[in-house]
Amino acid sequence: KAILDTLQVLRLLLRSYPDVSEQFVMLPDDTAKQFIISLLLWDRGMAAVTACAATDTASRIRRWTEDLLLTTPSLSRRALPWLMEALERIDCKSEATEEFFSAMQILVQGEQKANVGSDADPVDPVTDRPDLPQLREISSAVCRKIASQPKRQQLDCAGGDTSTEVLGGCFRLLRALVESGGGAAVSVGV
Repeated sequence: KAILDTLQVLRLLLRSYPDVSEQFVMLPDDTAKQFIISLLLWDRGMAAVTACAATDTASRIRRWTEDLLLTTPSLSRRALPWLMEALERIDCKSEATEEFFSAMQILVQGEQKANVGSDADPVDPVTDRPDLPQLREISSAVCRKIASQPKRQQLDCAGGDTSTEVLGGCFRLLRALVESGGGAAVSVGV
């Protein structure tokens, strides 16, 4: 609950005071980036906690963070490099990546999205579609992530299981890249 309250206060500050928004993204040691990425991928304790309320809270944290990222121009303008870097570190078994991939897809397509979270105020972010070199860089990162997925034989031998959420998010993102930049956007990555 404290994290949700913090997100609401931060959202109000960043939307009410553009200079505070710029100061937030310029905090030392990549504080803003780490804050946004950690909450966008929030799943702390999800393996040990199966209570519906805990799952709902974690999901709301991720949705509200996605909303904050996409509807705050100073954040959405800087988000793609942050998300590309974080993509490499996402565990292939993670089941808390829907909002992460949704945010990347929206930024790749250059769409405007408001009201991600249920309590969001309608705000249209300023998001420009990335240029072709950026799309190629994102494509390469997505293809590396797809290639890093465990092979079926390795899973069978290890008796393991993997979530399809990361793989599905990568394929949706790859589709968005093709739709945004055509085949040239993915020619290097593939």
